[in-house]
Amino acid sequence: MAFDYGVRRVGVAVGDCSLKMAHPIDTIEYSDSKDLYVKLGKHHTEWLPVGFVVGLPSSEGRGKRKLQGLIRHFASDLEKRFSLPVYFIEEDYSSTCAEQVLSEVVSDWKKRKSLLDGFSAKIILDAFFNSIRLTDESDAN
Repeated sequence: MAFDYGVRRVGVAVGDCSLKMAHPIDTIEYSDSKDLYVKLGKHHTEWLPVGFVVGLPSSEGRGKRKLQGLIRHFASDLEKRFSLPVYFIEEDYSSTCAEQVLSEVVSDWKKRKSLLDGFSAKIILDAFFNSIRLTDESDAN
């Protein structure tokens, strides 16, 4: 299960580790951390993930450093609450890529916006799967 964390919304995607395929499942809008973890708990129960992948922006700029701290705190909470490993993947352009792809297939801006964070989480999970492929391929050589 992968997340594109934001202070108001969290995109959620799931994937199959053996097939290395991901798909978006939700954009969680939340008012506080209790609300967020209730909603995440429902996804955890439904999907039974084996681990979590969290997108982490690179450390450019003060705003990014603050967001990194919030994301690291979120990841730590995930690990403690669900007793599952958390992996980070660099995600500087996941929202930009998601917007570009969605703009080609969804003309309504409001509909695109509602799908954006979940699709960003899918891109994050795809990047994680691709990094595993690259590691597997270099181990084989």
